[in-house]
Amino acid sequence: MNTGNNVLCLIYNHNNNENSEAWLNRLVAAGYDAYILDSGSDKPLDYKRVIKFDNIYWGGLFDQSLNLFYEKNADWLFFVCDDIIIDDENFTKLTKSIEIVVSSSNMGIYQPSTIEGESHNVWPKNNNKGTGQLRLTSNIEGWMMLVRKPIVDVMSNLFVNYSNDMKMGWGTDVLMSYFSLKKGFFNIVDDSVVVKHPKGAAKYNTGLANQQMTEVFTKMGTSFQEIVEDCNRLYNLIINRIVAERDKEL
Repeated sequence: MNTGNNVLCLIYNHNNNENSEAWLNRLVAAGYDAYILDSGSDKPLDYKRVIKFDNIYWGGLFDQSLNLFYEKNADWLFFVCDDIIIDDENFTKLTKSIEIVVSSSNMGIYQPSTIEGESHNVWPKNNNKGTGQLRLTSNIEGWMMLVRKPIVDVMSNLFVNYSNDMKMGWGTDVLMSYFSLKKGFFNIVDDSVVVKHPKGAAKYNTGLANQQMTEVFTKMGTSFQEIVEDCNRLYNLIINRIVAERDKEL
């Protein structure tokens, strides 16, 4: 049960009512303040925890998430896309991990791992050197995140200028990852919690998404590759700092 920090949980839905409703029911039963943000579904669910919009795509849903985040005076933003599948066992593990993360002082963004071979393989589950627990990473993907308020604040200021230009949302995840590291927080992947992110599940034009991302980053005076490189650089600085602190204790 969520008894600590104020976590706002949002499910981004477009024509995947069954899985979105399953996420909502689990989150509410676990004690979280949770809602479905519906982006123009043909037959949207109709009850009080469903907030309906025209088809505003990922970028529009994230923009609405920011509005709701401040309306609810939340400390953490958790969002998940409607194609992410989780079973009961892993959901129970997820709630335990969320409580660990929100009670921490140094974790900025959290994400579970995915089933290797059945999902997009950017963050496949590994054994994390035998621990099967949390591991540091340079950046997080935008299909499911738990994000600390200082990072949400930066993205809110940024999205005022670019929300209409990033409807598909590509690049927002690496930007959040960068700002998290820049503020000295850890980006975390959890190998104890495994979800399935089905391949080929995209419901939008990926070419257009890439074009939008490239154009926005150009307006910012940077590129996707440059931001990724900055994430890797900051990540390595954090790792070096941890190693140096550990060596002092030896």
